[in-house]
Amino acid sequence: GGDGTLNEVANGLAGTETALGTLPAGTSNIWAREAGISRKLVEAVRLMATGERRLIDLGKAGDRYFMLFAGIGVDAQITRTVSLDMKRHVGAAAYGVAALREALRWRSRPVTVRLDGVERRMDVLMAFAGNTRLYAGLTKITPNAVVDDGLLDVCIYEGSGSLDIAMHTARTLLKSHKKANKVLCQQVKRLEFDWEDPLPIQLDGDPVGDCPREIEVAPGALWVIVPAGLRTGLFAGPGRRPREAELSPPRPQTG
Repeated sequence: GGDGTLNEVANGLAGTETALGTLPAGTSNIWAREAGISRKLVEAVRLMATGERRLIDLGKAGDRYFMLFAGIGVDAQITRTVSLDMKRHVGAAAYGVAALREALRWRSRPVTVRLDGVERRMDVLMAFAGNTRLYAGLTKITPNAVVDDGLLDVCIYEGSGSLDIAMHTARTLLKSHKKANKVLCQQVKRLEFDWEDPLPIQLDGDPVGDCPREIEVAPGALWVIVPAGLRTGLFAGPGRRPREAELSPPRPQTG
């Protein structure tokens, strides 16, 4: 399946010894691309037998885990407005249409953000917590993310409305957003929010309601199958499940 399907399976396997294998069949297949897994079905099936197990972190938003990223604000609103029908007919281009529409009407919201306990007051257009690097198959919001380092890479975009969104989009596509004055990028274990008006959230590309007040890393939470001998900056090492990663099964998020 696609990344959304992998998210559902990962939520079931988190904290167990069962490894997640991947047969890419979605719109973007970001995890497969990150992990060097072929989109050819026969090769992906063969990998189940010939690949190696690697232990990765998961992000956790409230009671729900994510493998790739959590997008909060305008990013999540875009995924809300993209129907399954649109994705089937025009694929990834559906997000471009929705992005243009939402960019014209979205406005920032005042949020108190705590990054590992350090508090900041921000006018948030979008917040992004990445466990991996690729975003929408087009760019990398968190280009230095490592999937087994016990940290989430966070980027928070500030501003007011459509002009700032356009500037942020251009810089992100050009991969220069981390140098922008209105973008805060940092590695954290925990991200907390206080707000009067909750922002929407998407996990691994699927909308899941309103954002919870806490997002954190779950170190060593999931075994995955990847090509044997895989060499990529996404992984720091094979690792073992840390003691703190004794996880309870997640409950479905409502909202």
